[in-house]
Amino acid sequence: MSLRLTQEEYDAIRSGVQEKKTIARSTVKDSKYKRGLELIFLSLGLEVEREYRFHETRKWRFDYALPAMKIAIEYEGLNFHGGASGHQTIKGVAGGNEKYSEAAIAGWCLILVNALSLESGVAHDLIRRAVDSRTRLVGEDL
Repeated sequence: MSLRLTQEEYDAIRSGVQEKKTIARSTVKDSKYKRGLELIFLSLGLEVEREYRFHETRKWRFDYALPAMKIAIEYEGLNFHGGASGHQTIKGVAGGNEKYSEAAIAGWCLILVNALSLESGVAHDLIRRAVDSRTRLVGEDL
């Protein structure tokens, strides 16, 4: 059985989306979607840490983390302000790839979410399944 957000929770997420034809302004209100992500954590009974620093020497942080289970959740938003943000340049993408690879090497389960996965319920399902998987692994004492 797959758990989903209620219609009220989806409405709260969607209230931050502005339908615009122009790319001169952002069509995504990331803070509203991040609030939607926090509603998912609440619905699953998860206490997450925000801006969790996971690397000893680099200043890398996860948007959200469950350190005891080594689950990280990163919100991947888009920026349409007439140019690419730092994360959307080739250098920014390469830096993100390095960060995510180092996290995987260190044993982190990384869940990447975005506006579409939040609205569709996919993000909720991925986070729930990651928690279920890690809970099962802890029970097996790997």
